[in-house]
Amino acid sequence: KMKCIIFGTGSIGKRHIKNLIKILGDSIDIIAYKTTKEDIEILEELGVRLFYDIKDAFAENPDFAIIANPTSMHVEYSMKAAEHGCDLFVEKPVSDSMKGIEKLRQVVKKKNLITFVPYVLRFSKPLMEIKKVIDSRRMGKVLSAEVHVGSNLAERHKDWDYRTSYAANKSLGGGVSLDMSHEVDYARWLFGELEIEDAFVGKKSDLDMDADDTCDIKAKTKDGAKINIHMDYIESPPRRYCRIECEKGPIIWDRDSSKVKAGKETIDVSEDYNEMFMREMEHFLGCVKNRKETLIPLEDGIRTLQLVLKAREISGWK
Repeated sequence: KMKCIIFGTGSIGKRHIKNLIKILGDSIDIIAYKTTKEDIEILEELGVRLFYDIKDAFAENPDFAIIANPTSMHVEYSMKAAEHGCDLFVEKPVSDSMKGIEKLRQVVKKKNLITFVPYVLRFSKPLMEIKKVIDSRRMGKVLSAEVHVGSNLAERHKDWDYRTSYAANKSLGGGVSLDMSHEVDYARWLFGELEIEDAFVGKKSDLDMDADDTCDIKAKTKDGAKINIHMDYIESPPRRYCRIECEKGPIIWDRDSSKVKAGKETIDVSEDYNEMFMREMEHFLGCVKNRKETLIPLEDGIRTLQLVLKAREISGWK
């Protein structure tokens, strides 16, 4: 059996647990380190073994760790797992600062660990199709792009108080610029490394929170394409889309549509929401088994974090 230790059993942690079970069935042993009694009935029903002493948890000799606790704790728990020789599945973003990152890099390198920062949109059908179109050059060179995501934080989940969530709390690594950094990551992936020219990160709404709720980044690629990225916790109903202007016409995707339009071509990108999470987990497990670098290793996740931190610095948001 493969053995997994998970830190953080909120909504994304439970999704990863369920997907591991779907993929590996009885071939996976999942243990969770808990600091509270929250969700223990659900976890026990899933067959997860619970530990309240971290030494006892690591004494089980897990093969890999899923770090899905609040962002501000990612590096601390990644270090604990790495020092015990665990391969790392570190939920995005890697952290809320660069503190401790260099030491984590060194341990990962020394122990030759497989690392993965699962920016799940890279495993979504729409973005994978857009990547194919751009890389094929059949629409010509990318000239500019508008990348947009907006979702009202107070409406994000049923039966939750957003004010107590990590997303709303600066001290836990919350804020839209970090939480929704998917857009920054996939812009890097589609268009190449970005240089930020200007940015705004701050709070515009009356949401009861101290973290940022709006982020606008103006960047350019090495080829001179202008990339505008917008993220917010305000918009209702939620929207996620991108429009990419190319030499031979636009590439357009809207999450509310199951289509990607590339000039006159229409590509069907319909998929079940959980499919992309299954793909990323299958990818990670395959890389662990074959000792092969993942598509988004730690270093790649760090580059996305550095862009977000640069935007915050330019804007004066701390």
